[in-house]
Amino acid sequence: MGCNRLGYNSQHDFAPQVNLLFLFSAEQKTPLYYRMLAGDIRETTALKMTLYESGLQDAIIIGDKGFYSQSNRKICNKRV
Repeated sequence: MGCNRLGYNSQHDFAPQVNLLFLFSAEQKTPLYYRMLAGDIRETTALKMTLYESGLQDAIIIGDKGFYSQSNRKICNKRV
């Protein structure tokens, strides 16, 4: 797929990376949806794109600080 792109890790080392983002069902304890993302896509952007693409409407989101932004907070609190 050629998805690996230069990104950086917590030590700020730039290297080709691929990120996987999973959406899990708490009831079924299985993944409902996943995306493979290029290493140069920021987590805040990835979360927003994944939520829109998946169509998920009622969920609990658990992620590290890389996923937090005011924009994502507004999206997650938005009632559809």
